[in-house]
Amino acid sequence: MTTSWSRAGQASALASFEIDIQDFEGPLDLLLHLIEKQGLDITGVSLLAVTDQFVAHAHQIREQYAEAASEFLLVASQLALLKSRALLPQPEPEEEDDESLDDIAERLRLYAAFKTVAHELDERLQAGTGSFIRVVPPEIEPTPPKPGTGDLSILMSALSQLVQGNEPDITALSTPVRRFHVADKIDEIGALLSQHGSVPFDTIASSCS
Repeated sequence: MTTSWSRAGQASALASFEIDIQDFEGPLDLLLHLIEKQGLDITGVSLLAVTDQFVAHAHQIREQYAEAASEFLLVASQLALLKSRALLPQPEPEEEDDESLDDIAERLRLYAAFKTVAHELDERLQAGTGSFIRVVPPEIEPTPPKPGTGDLSILMSALSQLVQGNEPDITALSTPVRRFHVADKIDEIGALLSQHGSVPFDTIASSCS
């Protein structure tokens, strides 16, 4: 009984890889198909020759090398397992051995299914669907407290620390007294708040000491 086979889609990194070994020439997908569905004798397949040809092919697809290598390693491991089972002496058939061979066939079918999904994802990527851009939220600057909402105890504590820090200095008796205008200080404080948003009370009071 024969089964149909179609070449791998463009989403597969191995779509352009073809091998030329004894008794077979064509895509790697076709080789897998013949072994799995048509019972091709894997003992005649040189895995070393297949690997050498893939290495030579990899130099021509540098942009897809990582994806192609992962796909090739998956297929090569399945081929190596199948060939080792074909070459090594087999014990009398047991139910466990039949299940192991079924597992191998199931893995090969999963490989084909993954290629189909990869092709669909590639089409969506080309169409620009399924991708989202995360917008970075703008930085929120701290809002200065509204007039009348401050804590009076904080102001009293700052004034107390200021008074305690300014101990009497005898030399200050001979120093001319600096005079300030309230309007000038209001403008100075307003400029500081406009520039920095918030200013420690000690910074404002230091200019008056």
